[in-house]
Amino acid sequence: MTKRYFFRAGLYACLFAMLSIVSASTTLAQTLWNKLPANPVLSAGPPGSWDQTTAAVNTVRSHEGVYKMWYEGNNGFGYATSSDGITWVKSPANPVMQPGPPGSWDEHSIAHASVVIVGGTYHLFYSAEDASNDNRIGHAASPDGIVWTKDPANPVIDIGVFGSWAIHPFVMYYDNLFRMYYNGYDGLAQRIIYATSPDGTVWTRYTSTFMLEQGLPGSWDDHELGPMCVIAAGGMFHMWYTGWNTIGDFRIGYATSPNGIIWTKDPANPVLSPGALGAWDDELVGLPVVMNVDSLVMYYAGYDGSSFQTGYAGTVSSLVPTLLQSYTAAGRGSGVEISWTLSEAGADMRFSVLRSRSPFSRYIELDAAAIGRSGMSFVFTDVTAEPGASYRYVVQVNDENSRHTLFETDVVTVPALSSAIERVTPNPFNPQATIEYTVAKTSRVTLGVYDAAGRTVRMLVDAPREAGRYEETWNGVDDRGAAVASGVYFIRLEAAGRVSMLKAVLAK
Repeated sequence: MTKRYFFRAGLYACLFAMLSIVSASTTLAQTLWNKLPANPVLSAGPPGSWDQTTAAVNTVRSHEGVYKMWYEGNNGFGYATSSDGITWVKSPANPVMQPGPPGSWDEHSIAHASVVIVGGTYHLFYSAEDASNDNRIGHAASPDGIVWTKDPANPVIDIGVFGSWAIHPFVMYYDNLFRMYYNGYDGLAQRIIYATSPDGTVWTRYTSTFMLEQGLPGSWDDHELGPMCVIAAGGMFHMWYTGWNTIGDFRIGYATSPNGIIWTKDPANPVLSPGALGAWDDELVGLPVVMNVDSLVMYYAGYDGSSFQTGYAGTVSSLVPTLLQSYTAAGRGSGVEISWTLSEAGADMRFSVLRSRSPFSRYIELDAAAIGRSGMSFVFTDVTAEPGASYRYVVQVNDENSRHTLFETDVVTVPALSSAIERVTPNPFNPQATIEYTVAKTSRVTLGVYDAAGRTVRMLVDAPREAGRYEETWNGVDDRGAAVASGVYFIRLEAAGRVSMLKAVLAK
């Protein structure tokens, strides 16, 4: 089963929730997410069980003093409860919903359940596949969240004008309307669409535009957008969404909107990334569910190459300002320079810098001792970056127990090498000069000192060299070891079919 299919439909879970509506006086800002060390909080079942490889949360609700979870197994929905939102007990009635009978619109698989509770009735919206693998969205109702009756009007969202599939519903009940954000897939890409309904059965699509589209080429979400969740707070709408690039590198991003229709992505995206090598979520993360319970908390799905499970991440506060003011990342000379500015930073604030090569491989941690600071501004230069290579970087903030992602860069390409003398320092010099030069590819290299008449004074290098940057010194003597007179000399490099020359002045 591919990671792409996981986020589209069928066998594996996508993750949604109906979220608490925060009071209008609350102001939300982007936050730093701290994964729970005890993750995952909901694990796949034992071999032979209906959820043996998949236990991905679809919805979490705090209702009647109990946390209630609807999650997806291998093919069907389960139910679990918790007193604290972290320790969960699966229902013995699981699975509480399964695909329909042969010939039905949902006969092949069901996935991506979004549950809202209105007037004592539980409403569940879900994706389903028919025998032809076409995807539509259905509706079911329940008095207790366990025994479900499917809507006879199903599917309530059919194949749409934006493409062949309607998938991944997230539904919120707000201002006496059911409001659905879902994905439209046109055979090329998934994007986010919006619809409204007075009763959960009859829907009006907002068809003039997609709500949110892919990022620019080279960005972390340049391929497709997937499952999302939305809350309303402080006069704004806030969305956390799944995004991925062309090689299936899945992460979670954040966006805001004044009206729930026109969205602006956060410049610090993505806000949650896969775990370190060997972690339960080291392959991908996605399917966010964000709630406001004293502080913001997020449930999300993670994958390690063998099973999908559910994790939990918290924040320092639901009312913290965004620390990150700006950041840049660009190739600079012999490496990559990353700089960032914060709104506030304690004297003991520590950072980690991680790097992944493009096309993307595992992240590796770099030497954080190289980070420089001036007030609220920080800079790190990756001097180990290979010329001509492309990388993506993550900068994290560290505390005593955890790390929080501050930002992740887009792809940065290191300038390619060219065979040349870069500089002679000092110049004029006495008694010694340092010559810095670059070799573009493995070849025989000659580096010599010549007088104004073109005669060889000193041959510093005459040997094979691999591609890279080098230094040589000249102490003002000729090939016989005799000191030369003050004057103008020429440093000449020949490497990889290219000749470069710089003037050096010896002043005694």
